[in-house]
Amino acid sequence: MVKRLDEESRRLRSLEQRLDTLENRARMLEDSSTARMKKLDQGVISLEAKLTLMDDSLSKARLTIDKLTKSMEKTAKKTDLKEIEKMFELLNPIKEEFVTRKDLDAAVRKKVYA
Repeated sequence: MVKRLDEESRRLRSLEQRLDTLENRARMLEDSSTARMKKLDQGVISLEAKLTLMDDSLSKARLTIDKLTKSMEKTAKKTDLKEIEKMFELLNPIKEEFVTRKDLDAAVRKKVYA
């Protein structure tokens, strides 16, 4: 009977050790999963902050592009500048020849009497 009792005690201690080992493993798994969840939560918070900053930057860029577009609409186009350049060329007194009254009278007489 003592032998049997010793055998049962030994088996009971073995089962208790296994149970302790399993409990330790479960605790370690729980701790590591909790730590990973905390890291993931921090990562998500960081990503949300970065996304908010990027959204703000994108909004500012859109506003700047809108302002540039509006100011570009107000500026002269290349065709407008070419047209103004042609007008200046037509009205430029340096390129045109001036006629004196004497020369004009002579040219008119020549045409009339010719």
